Amino acid sequence: MAKLLFCFVTENVVIDSTTNLLSAINIVEKVQTPSFPASKPIVYLVAYWKKETDSNQAEGVRFRVILKQPNHRETNPPVMESEGQIPAGNDFLRLVFRMEGIRFDGEGVTEFIIRQNVRGQWQKAGSFPLLVSRVSA
Repeated sequence: MAKLLFCFVTENVVIDSTTNLLSAINIVEKVQTPSFPASKPIVYLVAYWKKETDSNQAEGVRFRVILKQPNHRETNPPVMESEGQIPAGNDFLRLVFRMEGIRFDGEGVTEFIIRQNVRGQWQKAGSFPLLVSRVSA
């Protein structure tokens, strides 16, 4: 099974074609808007996963992203669902996903929740909180 090490949301990413190094541009820590509902047209979710075993075998990761608005339940259906694979001989996997039209319903902490499928059960692997607030126009 793979373990989520960390995740974050950013406005843009650049991956160097020679080194495969990632540059995250404008990590989103808070969203300020004059009115609600509001949305971010495009954001990227970056998630780093690690194998929990010492195996040289490839290991799959199946997960979904759920948005939890302030004072609300988690979104259903998920904002996105995907899978990746930690290749044989590697211990880590970096996944980058483009998400469009993320909606914010009101002020407070909005949480991007990562749920991982473990033996058929969706379990919380981690989360990334954003502070959403109203600003004067």
